[in-house]
Amino acid sequence: RPRKKPLAEKKRPRETPEETAVRGVVEELGSELDENSAIEVDSASLEEWVECRTSNSFPGLETVYKLYQVDVKVEGLTRARTGTSFESVETPNLSTGKVHSWTWKPSGGVDWQPVDPLKPKTDPPTTPQAQQPLPDSAAGDAEKA
Repeated sequence: RPRKKPLAEKKRPRETPEETAVRGVVEELGSELDENSAIEVDSASLEEWVECRTSNSFPGLETVYKLYQVDVKVEGLTRARTGTSFESVETPNLSTGKVHSWTWKPSGGVDWQPVDPLKPKTDPPTTPQAQQPLPDSAAGDAEKA
């Protein structure tokens, strides 16, 4: 099922956005990483914004979402190594073991539309980014937004 959105992870209480980003990379790209893969978070790229919309989990409940975006570089994860598209298996001991399909997209190729297009939202950051793998589809269960 096409997603065309970057890797995303729900932030845990007392976890920094940077820690959440690293955890998301390890969980969702686990099979593409080896034990020596350095994950470098560019803290200077950290952006945050708020979206207001109806909750998917609790229909009728207006919800405020605090969202973050940060650039992350994963040593060894390159288009040259993976090709234009690749699959990864989530780290089983950290997540569900789902399979994700990824396609490298140019910067700005992300659809930032809110889940409910009828609800107003604050525009996301427009900082240019390097090419990053974006989920093209997920086999089996749906992937996080």
